[in-house]
Amino acid sequence: NKNINYKLLEPFFELVKAQCEDNEELMNFFLKYYSTSVQTPRDKIPISFIFHGSQGTGASTMIMLLQPIFKDDNVIDSANIDDFFGGHSEGFMSKCHVNMNEMSLQKSYKYTENIKSAISEDRISVNPKCVRPFSINNFAKITFTTNNIDGVPIDVKSGERRFNVYKRS
Repeated sequence: NKNINYKLLEPFFELVKAQCEDNEELMNFFLKYYSTSVQTPRDKIPISFIFHGSQGTGASTMIMLLQPIFKDDNVIDSANIDDFFGGHSEGFMSKCHVNMNEMSLQKSYKYTENIKSAISEDRISVNPKCVRPFSINNFAKITFTTNNIDGVPIDVKSGERRFNVYKRS
């Protein structure tokens, strides 16, 4: 596109590439996945991304920079996993992108099956306070950002297919 000044976007692409293990192919895969939220927002893609790195490596910043593409009410970025799966969870309502940040095994282990379901299922149950739980369409693209090597439980022995894990040193 002639109207886009790609020079202005260079720092953003450098950050995304760094989060994707400095691998341009992995970066393009992530950006194509994320772009479906704009191009075909009702298509559920049953995969997610886990960005692991030391504190200050920019995973949360990358997600924050992607958010202006969408209206704020279509995106949620929360370190409270109960916002998504707890007793009065509404985290997925009307969201096209969900980022669960600061994940740790301590937080996420009890929700292992819920996490897998949220990644792959077209419908998900929500439970707003003072309202009976109900089912909604689930179009959300899900990412996880963590400084913990074991931030999200993944059963590699079973051939888990839902997670793309990128590690930044």
